[in-house]
Amino acid sequence: MTGAVLGSTTACQGPIRALGYVGLRSVEPAAWVPFAAEVMGMQALPGWLPDSLRLRIDERAFRYLIVKGERPALDVLGFDVGDEAGMAHIARRLEAAGKAVERSMGEQAALRSVDGLMATTDAEGNRVEFFHGLADAADAFSPGRPIGGFRSGALGPGHAVLLVHDFAAQSRFYREVLGCGVSDFHAEPFPAEFLHVNARHHTVGLIGTDAAPGVHHLMCEYEHLDDLGRAYDIALRNPDSIGVSLGRHLNDHVTSFYLRAPDGFLIELGWAGRLIDPASWVPEELASPSLWGHVRHWLPAERRARAEAMTRAMGDAGVRAPVHVTRSGAFEWPPAG
Repeated sequence: MTGAVLGSTTACQGPIRALGYVGLRSVEPAAWVPFAAEVMGMQALPGWLPDSLRLRIDERAFRYLIVKGERPALDVLGFDVGDEAGMAHIARRLEAAGKAVERSMGEQAALRSVDGLMATTDAEGNRVEFFHGLADAADAFSPGRPIGGFRSGALGPGHAVLLVHDFAAQSRFYREVLGCGVSDFHAEPFPAEFLHVNARHHTVGLIGTDAAPGVHHLMCEYEHLDDLGRAYDIALRNPDSIGVSLGRHLNDHVTSFYLRAPDGFLIELGWAGRLIDPASWVPEELASPSLWGHVRHWLPAERRARAEAMTRAMGDAGVRAPVHVTRSGAFEWPPAG
């Protein structure tokens, strides 16, 4: 395991427009129905395969797929490349890097509700798909509990953070092959790198680990702070379900907490993430993962203590960040000027 890697590629240079969907393998997909609907407020619907589930957070046919598996695992990351030209562009990049590309995927494209589909694997063997034309659902999004909506649209449904063994190889794949830009990185309390493809601060994150590689967490973002707070209230009824306590990140300024989903996956529920200019953003090394809060119960005790000390240092130094609210006529506090 190595630390974060910064090469010459820091600006977003590829055809990827957003993360479009994520698939997870679950030992018991049905267990996700009450969790997704009653806790997070997603719409849970039967999938297109037996023992599968699709989760909606917006007008799209799905954003998350839960499929039956012998063990919990990341099944797929699906990236939107916009159109056929984007597909051709990413295919050239993959082939130039010596990556095998799966192209004849008509039946699979129908199952994904997309117009075009192509697949490969990343440097750690995770399945990565590229698509265009993800369909809208036939009916409006109907949340599982009263919420004001999730922030998605052109930004995609959120982000995915991966656990990786060969940090350098995985970083090169996402930066140099897929063309993701670097947002920021840190070496402590664990090596991490955060990558963007649009104005969302990061769409992919990498965390170095000696444990099994796979998905560390998935993040989705509410439009309203009250919906995040109510999700936290629900989680507090079962405190063991909270994998990371309420807090605020230094890099994307998101206020969030992390839930333990069925099968042990971590889901970050957040609010008010900052937007960046992906063409001009200058990456930096972070002094701490969080401004406050975010007690990371998933970390070993020594690293958790280190993380908490870094967060305390933020408070001792009086570090603060603006609040970014972007629903229906954006404003930012404190106001510019």
